[in-house]
Amino acid sequence: MSTRDHRRGRGTAPPETASISALSRRSGVPVATIKYYIREGLIRSDQDPGAEGAQAVVDQVQLIRGLVHVVGLSIRQVRQILALVRDPSLSPAALMTGATVTLPLTGPRAADVDEAELEGARAALAAVGFDDLPDAPYATQLLAAIALADECGIGLDAELLAAYAGAARACAAADFAHLPLDSPSRQTQAAVLGTVIYEPVLLGLRRLAHRELAGRLPSSSPREEAREEDQKETQKEEGARHAQSE
Repeated sequence: MSTRDHRRGRGTAPPETASISALSRRSGVPVATIKYYIREGLIRSDQDPGAEGAQAVVDQVQLIRGLVHVVGLSIRQVRQILALVRDPSLSPAALMTGATVTLPLTGPRAADVDEAELEGARAALAAVGFDDLPDAPYATQLLAAIALADECGIGLDAELLAAYAGAARACAAADFAHLPLDSPSRQTQAAVLGTVIYEPVLLGLRRLAHRELAGRLPSSSPREEAREEDQKETQKEEGARHAQSE
């Protein structure tokens, strides 16, 4: 064994490699993936998962994996999210609202629309208390969706939009109430990943509720039921007249 090998210890990995291996074991993220994050500048190669603040390092690696491989963000978008995450002045609430601007939209994108076509949608949202809309893609998509519903003849009337707004506010309150307060890094994960991952949960629950309610509704509408009753009465009257004529 050479003097260099003796000093380093046979079979002992370099400190950087050992640190990455330890981070991989603790986070469940493959070594190759972590090295990719390092090459892209998302994390530093000298971050030690065994040092103070170890869980924060692990949480950040898992956050990056979720953003890249689950949410599908680009490296540029991940850098924007990490800039928010690493800003100590931001609260979890500010992280949530800041992340919504960077996170991708779910569902169809809003096509180019004339601002004048969105005035009705703006007025409808203002009527339910959302009169200060941000200059963000999701707000534009929301306005375009409301305008499209009107154009297709299935517009959201004031009662329905108010019900939707109330449900959305209740969901937002529940999101903030369930942020893990014991760990700032886990708050970050919940605020950022939860913002996008919970949206399919909301959609799925809405469809389940539709299915549940449909099972309790009558098979025909009240108008159809009234028409059927009229037909039955007519048939009875015709039957009675026929019996009298005989």
